[in-house]
Amino acid sequence: MQWSEEQKTSIQTTSKLYLDKALECFDTASILLDNDKFQHSCQFLQNSLRAVIDCYFTVYGVAVPEDDQQRVAQFQKINQQSQLMTDRFAQTPQAILALKAEQFQTKGTSRSYEKLFDQYADLLHRLHFRYNQLLRTDLATQDDLSRFAKQRKVKQGWLLGVMATIVLGIVGLYVHYTLKSPSNYFVSQMQFFWVADPNTKFNAEHQQLIRIKGNGAFAEYQITINPAQPVARLRLDPTDLLIETAEVDFIEMADSSGNVVHRFDFNRGDPAWQPVNSEPPSEPDGTWALEPTNTDLYIISPPFPQKEVQTIRVRARLVDPVPFWKWLLAPNHPEI
Repeated sequence: MQWSEEQKTSIQTTSKLYLDKALECFDTASILLDNDKFQHSCQFLQNSLRAVIDCYFTVYGVAVPEDDQQRVAQFQKINQQSQLMTDRFAQTPQAILALKAEQFQTKGTSRSYEKLFDQYADLLHRLHFRYNQLLRTDLATQDDLSRFAKQRKVKQGWLLGVMATIVLGIVGLYVHYTLKSPSNYFVSQMQFFWVADPNTKFNAEHQQLIRIKGNGAFAEYQITINPAQPVARLRLDPTDLLIETAEVDFIEMADSSGNVVHRFDFNRGDPAWQPVNSEPPSEPDGTWALEPTNTDLYIISPPFPQKEVQTIRVRARLVDPVPFWKWLLAPNHPEI
């Protein structure tokens, strides 16, 4: 279909008037149907159908016939050329225009009309959608096309801006997440064992438990042995949970006067310590990082000259990283 700019403008104006009438009549028909006024609803529904058909007659340059049968026949021809309706709606226009007022005396007709009304509602929605497509393509004037192009550029610019903001925000959050290395918060048990004779097995008589917070932060933990006892070897169980990493900075022993009698500085490396149920330890930032292979992680010190010990202090942390998606949803985890 080829039209001049003036013809397109005229067709748009007239066809829109028909479509507005079709929509207005349909709304009225719907209200009347809700109030069980079937005959009056049918009259407005028929007027709505006539108006929407006339809208397409205007678009395709077809003279509007007075007779409803001719109107439907012409509309079917347009439909065959442009596929405005699917086969589901092929008989709907003819069925609507064939309804007579006296038919609504029976309940069966009223129920059939309700189904026909629903079909027309879907048909009107489809025809309205196709008409709007025509307004943006075949019926669009140069001014319309220029306006549509500007609208697309504005929308594309807005979408790109939103996407860029989202991407930059996620990248910034991921950098923050990486630097912060957030850990899940949990409670675990740290356990100390000691023996006076390096050749003696560790046992429950010489051990203490400490409640330790798994929050990814270093903290110092201390046990007190009362009374002071001789110690010649230590065992530390950093956690009783299967987590990603347990890091130890130092272990320090002091006598009853508070004097440090022995200190293991893991930031300087203590290769004589023996890790059990752990991957080979690494030394990030001067600490000993242990990756447990099960829930029975522990490290055993080398034998050392026997010392009288009352307190044992350790600086350590437990890390079980929060997945990025989980941290993104709840970046501020309450501390346990």
